[in-house]
Amino acid sequence: MNMECICAGMADLFKLDSCPGFESRTDRVAVGNWVRLHRCANCGQLWRLDEWDKYQTQFAVRIPSVEGWEDFDATPLQKGFLVQSRGGLGEARCIWAACRNPQVRGGFYCAHHLFETGVRE
Repeated sequence: MNMECICAGMADLFKLDSCPGFESRTDRVAVGNWVRLHRCANCGQLWRLDEWDKYQTQFAVRIPSVEGWEDFDATPLQKGFLVQSRGGLGEARCIWAACRNPQVRGGFYCAHHLFETGVRE
């Protein structure tokens, strides 16, 4: 069954559960350590999908190449998602010692330090 391609309209990183049926629109290409590489059946776009884990958010990440797909650093995308999901940045500074970055709204830390504590959304 050939479904309409939705890759162009997707963010470079998104929560997999925010797009029901996304995985069924792709073909599994490879399996790594807690991640899977998928390819869109229509346009060929590569996506790295996190394995399901009840303690972690399952993300899909747009991958530019098969080469190095498992080690692709999605940290900047994840930090951007974290800031967006929390409503942006606030006016106050991060409370981490000597950090001058703005706090993420609804928290005490900047995106970098909040991410370091394990928070993903």
